[in-house]
Amino acid sequence: MAFKIRRVGHLVLTAKDIQRSRRFFEEVMRLPVVAENERGMVFFSTDRKENHHMLALVPGKEGASMPRPDHIGMQHVSFELGSFSELQEAYRHLKESGVSIEYTTFHGITKSVYFFDPDGNRLEFYMTDAINPTFVNNAARNIEKATWILSQRQNRNGEPLLFSNEISEEGSNLSFAVEFGKIVARLDLLTQMLDERYRRIGLNYAQSLLFLNFLPVQ
Repeated sequence: MAFKIRRVGHLVLTAKDIQRSRRFFEEVMRLPVVAENERGMVFFSTDRKENHHMLALVPGKEGASMPRPDHIGMQHVSFELGSFSELQEAYRHLKESGVSIEYTTFHGITKSVYFFDPDGNRLEFYMTDAINPTFVNNAARNIEKATWILSQRQNRNGEPLLFSNEISEEGSNLSFAVEFGKIVARLDLLTQMLDERYRRIGLNYAQSLLFLNFLPVQ
């Protein structure tokens, strides 16, 4: 019978100073302690119903070697946060706590902060850079309103304020309404993609489109 791994269950780290590491993960990382045992192990979890423990610490042997950035084996451990504002708060909290931050980066689909625990293990706080489909839909509706307003505005003599039916001096005979309509259609398509959870396919396109100055997205 075939088997399939459901998820990564938990991580166990060997700590040189168990109390020092406990304070770090409990106070700096804000991971709740959920259990301890007679071997001196400490267990952490943010949701015991979902996972009894996501991290455990075990006391290291006297004289054990410390991890190095170039060692073979685990490169880093990641902890997901819920939003960019939470990631910013975590960064400030790490700085205020005197934690050594290695670097920050944008991976294309995640924004990340890399840092080290007291034993030199590389850790990561990250958040998924998702786009809210509601904001995209709002952008499309705002453009529709702007198109209508531009088409209705007149001067004191009752003449339209906007005269535009060409894209360039050579002329392509396309009105502003047609061009705005194309943008609305693209945004509506993008909304559908996001609603169907094809976020990775539309992410880069969405960012390049929504960050244009004339697109109000909220």
